[in-house]
Amino acid sequence: MREIMMQIYSWRNFDVTPEELSAHISDIISANQPEKSARKPLHLQIEEFVTFVANKADLSQSVTFSLQDCYIHLGIREATEKASCRMVISRMVSRGQIEPAGHKSGIYRLVNSEDRSIDLGDLSDLKGEMRIGFPMNVHKFIKVMPHTVYIIAGETDSGKSAYLLNFAKMNSQLHRVHYHSSEMGKAEFLDRLQYFWANASDNKNMKFYERSNDFASAIKRNPDDIHIVDYMQMFDNFYLMAEYIDRIGKAINNGLAFIAIQKPKGRDEGLGGERTKDLSRLYLAMSPGCLKIVKAKNWKDPKYNPNGLEMCFKLSEGCHFYPQGEWYKP
Repeated sequence: MREIMMQIYSWRNFDVTPEELSAHISDIISANQPEKSARKPLHLQIEEFVTFVANKADLSQSVTFSLQDCYIHLGIREATEKASCRMVISRMVSRGQIEPAGHKSGIYRLVNSEDRSIDLGDLSDLKGEMRIGFPMNVHKFIKVMPHTVYIIAGETDSGKSAYLLNFAKMNSQLHRVHYHSSEMGKAEFLDRLQYFWANASDNKNMKFYERSNDFASAIKRNPDDIHIVDYMQMFDNFYLMAEYIDRIGKAINNGLAFIAIQKPKGRDEGLGGERTKDLSRLYLAMSPGCLKIVKAKNWKDPKYNPNGLEMCFKLSEGCHFYPQGEWYKP
């Protein structure tokens, strides 16, 4: 049986070690001896696990799992069982059900072939342009549309939080606004707000939260509102920044997300690089005393391109912006 199985795998270009082959043969034998075990064959258990992962997720997003997740969920501890599990996963990859994900081995992504159709003749679900204001009148250049992501990439202590707090204040009269902060707790919020928004707690449209990760899950609870993320912290693996931003974008329905990220001095793009810019409809870069429109989509005046505009400002009391002149292109 060993020789036959090895020949079959060689035809299908499977790279199988003798240990993995032995483990897989044992799995096949045990699967055909139900009187010795009440457990389902391993390949069925794994496929059920993958279905379980898919059913718990929004398939419009990238859904991933690890071999370790599989081991834990199915109670797999023995080396032979783990080898069989890897064999089953390999077969699922070859069938196109899953694919390797990321840069680490043992991480897989569900392959989703479903498309979400758009009925261009049905206008009942369209909300149109949103009435949104931005500090320093950025809104005069763009049409703010639902289901969008905006990003402000700023240097340390350049005024990112001040900008976002002003944005929240400007829009919380007409919209429900959720402010997710990875740095500020209640005491710091109160300290910052006392200088320009002392009655923020009276505004029923305004909610403040402490959160440092998995912002997409929080946004899914209120996908038609405005969500501010201040800020998205990353200490390593910066290539994952774009994936997290993408998850936030897919969690938004008729609302919008405004995300702050850190950027190095002397560069427009934040941590995570060019891909973070690709995912946004508006991308602002902030350095001390200067705000730049790096990228803007949905121009209000189709003949005027605001990309590259800059404005100088002074920041007072940690929250008051005072423009120093008009928008200009250097």
